[in-house]
Amino acid sequence: MPRKAKKKVEKEKPPPKKRGRKPKPKTNVEKPPPKKRGRKPKGGKIIKKNQKLTNTVISKTPNVILHLKCSSEELNNINNNQKEETMILKQKPIQYHKPCILLTTYNESSRTKMYEKRIEWWVENTKLPIYIVDSFNTGFDTLLEKYKSTNRLFCYKFDQKKFIRSRRFHQTKYEILSLKQAYEHFKSDWDKYTLIIKVTGKYVLPRFDTLIDEIPVENDFLVQYKHKIRWQNTEYLGFKLEKMLKILGELDDSMVFERTLRPLLDKYKTKRLGLIYIPKEYRTPTKQGFTYSSL
Repeated sequence: MPRKAKKKVEKEKPPPKKRGRKPKPKTNVEKPPPKKRGRKPKGGKIIKKNQKLTNTVISKTPNVILHLKCSSEELNNINNNQKEETMILKQKPIQYHKPCILLTTYNESSRTKMYEKRIEWWVENTKLPIYIVDSFNTGFDTLLEKYKSTNRLFCYKFDQKKFIRSRRFHQTKYEILSLKQAYEHFKSDWDKYTLIIKVTGKYVLPRFDTLIDEIPVENDFLVQYKHKIRWQNTEYLGFKLEKMLKILGELDDSMVFERTLRPLLDKYKTKRLGLIYIPKEYRTPTKQGFTYSSL
């Protein structure tokens, strides 16, 4: 006999489990505030105005005992002498140089008009006494006659070839010769002055008389603004009269004048002026082709 199939008894399925976190049991306790996460915000701080603190500094003066081998009268005499010296220094006025101009020229025919124009400018635009030394032995007779009434224009001429015949000498030798010849010729007249300012004859210097008006007597040199480490331009150059010959004797005539002058400035007290601008109509090129707009 075939077996009878057993009847399946269907069991009841349990309810499905809830997914996720289980809820925490509810309590009456208050929850703490949530924690702050992330970066702290940058904000300003409220600063209270500080009150001024008044610190009372108590100065403690130490007790010092000096054993001096002198009397109180001697100390009083020293103090009185010091006061007198300071009063003398305050009352002593500053002495300034009395300057004059020395124009150096080589008046060959091609340069005569150029030189005459510059000399006229110096006489008409300054109140300084003008001395001229011409090493070409030509001179400026017409200008001397024209400005005779001013009594401020003087000229000395000589032929430098009679003194230096060889061409092997450096140009510096001619420049030093010209300055020495001017000194020997004008020295009796130069006793009225303390500063001799040599200016190359093709240059004019506006406001120059006011710039050199207050140069202390202690200065031995007056030099122009333009210079280098081992080079001092000499388009104009001032000498203290009493030291002029000594300085000229210390120059090395086998070197360029600007180069041999530079180390001497460290030995003597020197006054350097600022830049002086040259008017366009008076700008003249040098032998090297340079045209200076200022000195």
